[in-house]
Amino acid sequence: MKPCPVENCIKNIVRRGSMCSMHYNRVYRHGSLDDLRDYHGLSGTELHRKWAAMKRRCYNPNTRQYKWYGRKGIEVCEEWQTFKPFHVWAISSGWKPGLTIDRIDNDGNYCPENCQWLTLSENVSKMRKEL
Repeated sequence: MKPCPVENCIKNIVRRGSMCSMHYNRVYRHGSLDDLRDYHGLSGTELHRKWAAMKRRCYNPNTRQYKWYGRKGIEVCEEWQTFKPFHVWAISSGWKPGLTIDRIDNDGNYCPENCQWLTLSENVSKMRKEL
């Protein structure tokens, strides 16, 4: 058996392929081995959880919030289907822990042109004004 080539991984390659099954699955989700190396260790962070929750709201009909997002046709743009571009946008647009992602046009998709970061109270205030 050959060792997994991902730095600091102690697993062996158990099936045909170029890395262990854990890293193979992560590369599949993140897009490439370079993305995995760059963003390895961010999967439990607050920003990664916000990205994953955004995708769940849009694509998982078993999620409670799906009826307000996915069922209405709200989607996540192609660019943000993997975490790296979302992470780059979030940091460059002022994300800080505790902020929530907000769609400027509530009928629009999640994409760089239509999203901003707000505090929870700002987001709630915006929702009240729209009602």
